[in-house]
Amino acid sequence: MLDPIKSEGVESEDERLLLWLIRTLYDVSAADSYASILRADEDMPETLRDVDAAVVSTSRELLTPVYVLLADDPKTLISRAKRVVAALNDEPDAERKLSRRSAQLRSVFEDALSSRLEVSRVLNCICRAPLTTAQANQLRRLVKDTSIEIEVHDIGYLNSLAAAELQGAAWVPEVQIDVPPEGVLNLTLKSGRGLMVPVSATAVARWPGIEDRTLFDLNVRHALGKNRVRRSLDEALSDAEAAADFIAYHNGITAVCRSYEVGKDQVRVERLSVVNGAQSVVAVHANAERLDPEIKILLKLVEAPYDSKLSRNIAIRSNTQNPVTSRNLRALDPVQLRLEREVAEFGYVYVVRPDSQTSSTDRLIQNDDTAQLLCSTYVRKPALAVKRQVLFELPQYSEIFSPATTGARVVFVYLLRKAVEEVKETVPADYRRAWALTSLTLVWMTSEAMRSDPRASTILLEPDAHVRNPQELEATLGRFAGAACTVLIERHRRFEETGDDDDFKVEFKQTRTLTDLGARAVRSWRTLRKGLPNE
Repeated sequence: MLDPIKSEGVESEDERLLLWLIRTLYDVSAADSYASILRADEDMPETLRDVDAAVVSTSRELLTPVYVLLADDPKTLISRAKRVVAALNDEPDAERKLSRRSAQLRSVFEDALSSRLEVSRVLNCICRAPLTTAQANQLRRLVKDTSIEIEVHDIGYLNSLAAAELQGAAWVPEVQIDVPPEGVLNLTLKSGRGLMVPVSATAVARWPGIEDRTLFDLNVRHALGKNRVRRSLDEALSDAEAAADFIAYHNGITAVCRSYEVGKDQVRVERLSVVNGAQSVVAVHANAERLDPEIKILLKLVEAPYDSKLSRNIAIRSNTQNPVTSRNLRALDPVQLRLEREVAEFGYVYVVRPDSQTSSTDRLIQNDDTAQLLCSTYVRKPALAVKRQVLFELPQYSEIFSPATTGARVVFVYLLRKAVEEVKETVPADYRRAWALTSLTLVWMTSEAMRSDPRASTILLEPDAHVRNPQELEATLGRFAGAACTVLIERHRRFEETGDDDDFKVEFKQTRTLTDLGARAVRSWRTLRKGLPNE
């Protein structure tokens, strides 16, 4: 497997092995994989000199930095893993700080860290020798009280992964699946056949090919880290009271096979390959010792050769459906329905889910945009507001969409955001390149300036009458947005004069910086007000 990489000019066997693993496990292109190999030179922070490679995987609403350790023996691997866990656990914002200190890490982290995704770290520990169960468990215990997920692999795993790659497929030879005869639903397909059946989670946990990932289609292997979906599964699987209902709210597992045969109480499956639901299979395997026997998972099995067109279509289409987000789940929440009605009274359309069918209008207000604006303006937590994906989850949701949140306030923050848009061209070009972040920062600064003014504060807190006269309100908002913009212009000028790096993409997400910018906006408004008539 490593010979083709040697032909690329990589002489070190360790580096060839790392490049192959990165490309295979994390879907990194050959060209990009070289940047992931870390070298312990003077540029590398001492805390991460035990790390051999780093990869950043982004999937839906999650950013996963993966730190790869490769060692020749278990003792060395455990010692190095212990140091890396301690270093990462001591620094919650490690990736940003490390990227500023190391050109190597900056090339790996920089683009991904400019997004607004939740960070979930993975430590992948790989041993070129066999690991005993005790040694593997010792490694897993290192992250027991941390937010870090750990993956532990040895030479056996490497050989199995290589074998799957060489055969160009991912399946296990034969699996016997216990099923209730009355629970099998046969599916008639245009180009084959299939079935749907509830299967015991404890039986799924024993399927071969989970540990070495040979059970899983190659397209889904690189997305098996511990993210929010996996953590939710772990919680659900440990809820004994909800065990019997698990099948009702879980999406199930989709698999393909070369053939299957239905017996009296078993289905014999030849060349089983899971193409969707891999997270669930891994979760039940990890929780095998505490699974409730009542937990059932719906299995959809389709008879289709691994390399067939039908098999490929199932793998692709079952993994490209729109995810059900927390925003979707709140669409029918009484608060959202109330706001929908109240916003309509002002002549606007309040959109509660991304797939809503709405008429073409420039008076659309998206509720996820609104959540960010409300969080910054009324909850006064601008550092939280940038974390768009968590605002519809508890406890943030109840705080943002409280009884005090009215349709008038929703329209007000929408108009406030429009006022910020009007001053965009006066904002320094560097800040405009990250406009989503900068505009949200300006919304915060503008609202803080308004709070310092008795008249404007009344408008902000009781906007009902004012949003009915948008032209007058927009003129007022424009003056405060201009005062906020002046602060960013002055900030940019200071950095240009000193020659220091303006790391605003990081600092505009930090409470300390945002508090300072809000205070500066207040002072800027007070200076501006002195020159205004009738103010």
